[in-house]
Amino acid sequence: MTHALICRILVALTFTVFAADAGHSQGAGTEDVPPAQTPSAVQPLATPISPLYRFSGVRDAETTGRAATAIMCSNPTNKRIRVRLQLFGYVGTQYANVAYLVEPKSTYTVVTRAIAFYPAQLDLNTGAISQGMGLLFSNDPRLICSAQVIDPTNTTPVFAVGLHMERVAQ
Repeated sequence: MTHALICRILVALTFTVFAADAGHSQGAGTEDVPPAQTPSAVQPLATPISPLYRFSGVRDAETTGRAATAIMCSNPTNKRIRVRLQLFGYVGTQYANVAYLVEPKSTYTVVTRAIAFYPAQLDLNTGAISQGMGLLFSNDPRLICSAQVIDPTNTTPVFAVGLHMERVAQ
């Protein structure tokens, strides 16, 4: 199976899971969601969650500690935005499947391991990931996100490489 075919299958399966999940949603909208303490604090919303970004190049060099991936999402609106992030390795192994809220006018950062350069709200501690990909879902298309592979050990990173985030049509 080619990498492209595996990616298409994973995306199709993910969309199916979220479509089924949307049928069980309750509540009046994002304003009814309680504050996020942990990823499990996210409650179902009436506003369905949809694919927003996909990206390739996720990396975490667990054994050497020389690379980590950071995903940052900013919310320019006045309402909380629900986000789901999934990370996969090159053969389709899922390393993360987390949900969280991005508060109004703020940025939420998720990392595969702790990074010395800046703090993150969520450290996934995924272990080694090579040639991975990420899928990002949201209930609001106004969410702005970026991802980079970065040197996690130095307060002034030796390298940081931006990953191309492909926006999925909504």
